Amino acid sequence: MHIGAANLTPEQYANVFINYYYLETLIDTFMANSRRGNNNGYCASLRNHPGLIDCKTIDAVKSELDFDRYHKVNPMSYGRHKTIEFRQHQGSTDEKKILNWVMFCGRLVEWSKKHRLDADVTSIDAIPFLTAKEKGFFKSRSNELN
Repeated sequence: MHIGAANLTPEQYANVFINYYYLETLIDTFMANSRRGNNNGYCASLRNHPGLIDCKTIDAVKSELDFDRYHKVNPMSYGRHKTIEFRQHQGSTDEKKILNWVMFCGRLVEWSKKHRLDADVTSIDAIPFLTAKEKGFFKSRSNELN
C-alpha cells in the first residue's frame, strides 16, 4: 500500500521509517506468520538495519536499506512515485483488515510529521496514533494469530 510522501520534509520521511523500526516487533504480532521477521524475501525486516535510527534524510534511509525495495517499508517508491510503500500486510479481500491497515499506515505517516520514537513500543495500547477502536482491532488480530 502506498501513502503519498511528496509533502514530507526529508526528516519527516526518515521519521516514518524510524517509527516503523521501533514498532515493527509489535506490528509482527498482528501480521500473518509469513509476513513477520525475515520470513519473507519480499518484506524484509527493518530491524536488520540499526543504523536506520540515525537517518535524517531520504537518501540516508535509502542507503541504510541498501537501495532495496523489498523491506516491510519500501524506501525506493519515493523516487518514482513520491510515496512510501508499506509492504508488510498480506493480501486480503477483508474490508475490515484493509481499512484498519490503511488507517494504521496513514496515521503513522501523519504522526511522524511531528514525532520520532526513540525506543521499542511493546504494547498495542501504547501506540500513540491509534484510536481506541483501532487498538481493539489490532489486539483482536494479535490474539487470533498468537
